Amino acid sequence: MLAYKINRKHIKNRIFIPKYYDPDLEFLIPNGYQGIVGRITYNFKSRYLAEFNIGYNGTENFAPGKRFGVFPAYSLGWVVTEESFFPRNQYLTFMKIRGSYGVVGNDKIGGDRFLYRPTSYSYGGKYHWGEDGSTYQAYQGAYEGKLGNPDLTWEKAHKMNIGADIKFLNDRLSFSFDYFQERRSNILANRGTVPTIVGANFPAYNLGKMKNGGLEFELAYNDKIGDFNYYAKVNYTYAHNEIEYMDEAVWPYDYQYRTGHRFGQNFGYILYRKELEGNYSAQTLFVEGVHDIAYLRINGKVVKKYDRTRNGKRKNNDGFTCWIPAFHGKCLIEILVEGMGRVNYGPYLADRKGIQRVRLGMQLLFGWEVYTLPMENLSQLSFVPEGADGRPGFRKGTFSARTDADCFVDMKGFKKGIVLVNGVNIGRYWSRGPQRTLYLPAPFLKERNEIIILDQEGSAPSEVPIIDRHMLG
Repeated sequence: MLAYKINRKHIKNRIFIPKYYDPDLEFLIPNGYQGIVGRITYNFKSRYLAEFNIGYNGTENFAPGKRFGVFPAYSLGWVVTEESFFPRNQYLTFMKIRGSYGVVGNDKIGGDRFLYRPTSYSYGGKYHWGEDGSTYQAYQGAYEGKLGNPDLTWEKAHKMNIGADIKFLNDRLSFSFDYFQERRSNILANRGTVPTIVGANFPAYNLGKMKNGGLEFELAYNDKIGDFNYYAKVNYTYAHNEIEYMDEAVWPYDYQYRTGHRFGQNFGYILYRKELEGNYSAQTLFVEGVHDIAYLRINGKVVKKYDRTRNGKRKNNDGFTCWIPAFHGKCLIEILVEGMGRVNYGPYLADRKGIQRVRLGMQLLFGWEVYTLPMENLSQLSFVPEGADGRPGFRKGTFSARTDADCFVDMKGFKKGIVLVNGVNIGRYWSRGPQRTLYLPAPFLKERNEIIILDQEGSAPSEVPIIDRHMLG
């Protein structure tokens, strides 16, 4: 069977957009797409199956010569139970092995259209000329919009799937398995290596790469008792993505790069820092949208701790206040924020970590310096001196241990933080529980070992026991 399908949306009136224009006009123009789709299928006695699809699609978002792309897809299937050599029985009644490969395209980045179009200008703002009291007058201003990129073309995703469908017990019990992979190339993305001093709004480029893969299982059972039918199904899905390339500025430490991590990955500890200078009267500091735990330091001293979770309930938009005494000169404000993880359902599915805004009295504070803690470059850490009890920070010690036995780090007396042994993060501890000890596998150990503890509460005991059993509470 061979089928063709043509979709067209015509723009009958040609619209000319001048150099100065209202940017809202682009949303008044009908979308323009063209596409031709073809399909060929093959079925031999419901035993051997094959299908070929192809799409030839064009979009308004790219320049002439870049608008059209070819997107093929192939699939094969083999129903083993239809073979003559396969014995007919009630135990294994159906088995199909299948695989597919295809290419799909994307032409969108946000809500932008006509991405290839040359730079345009919009009216906005005012210029003032003249002499006060006589010729002083305001004139209409204009500003440059986003630059165009005539070389843009389709973002492509190469998708592969291998799976099987099996049925048992006269089709009452069924099992499905899928293994999938996807690699995206030419991803439409903005550059991250252009400094702001260039003074231009750069367009999208075909420069991103990303991969995604995973497994999916499904087990189902259906039967009936008399006139009563019942059905039960369980499934499991695992998926993992990774950024293979994105345009990033050169960072001093490897942990700061997003390449090699999951898309949208947020990183645990974030430090916000701002130095105020001048004469300030005593007033209230408002910190809004804290996700999830924050420690406020004024001139190096912790003056406030805030936990977003109260009475076992998490608040979506919450924060805290703190009274700041009057000061003259400089005042250093630091907020250390810890993200405590996410859920994969409900209103907190897209739960961004950090803080939303800070104001002192009625004044919003801008220009914060934002840092991630250098947990992957331990040589950059500053440690709390011995004997400085009650002060939050990093603490370091050493211990000897057998290298052929697993053990546990006993965090009794500590309140909250993380532990690293020989440069490996072995976990987070919290006096709330559920466990008091952190597992330390034997392969991590040496004859002489270094332990580093980030103590967020400043309640660190002078010794850390290494024990041979796990303890809760």
